Amino acid sequence: MDDYWYNQHEAAQAAALEVAVVRMYAELGLIEPTSQGYSAADLAELRRARRLHSDLDLEHETVAALLRMRRRMIALQEQVRRLEVEVRTARQRRNVQEWIEADWD
Repeated sequence: MDDYWYNQHEAAQAAALEVAVVRMYAELGLIEPTSQGYSAADLAELRRARRLHSDLDLEHETVAALLRMRRRMIALQEQVRRLEVEVRTARQRRNVQEWIEADWD
């Protein structure tokens, strides 16, 4: 059901939030609904926000800041993985090149 798009009321209901809260999180940039509506990823983020707000009694702005930091950490981890692959690839190329250019006399 990844292709399903939720309208604002469905998203609020699925995340157990009020519509006004869903709208506020969109305004804070926590979620970015498209013209099609809210995605499953948006709902997951809304559920995380609800848990942080209700379980830890954090203000909505604080929740949004924490979730933005979480996204940034995930992006940085992905960047580190890409760089590790590049380094491994470069080392493999260098080792092959050194072997090809080895002096066989």
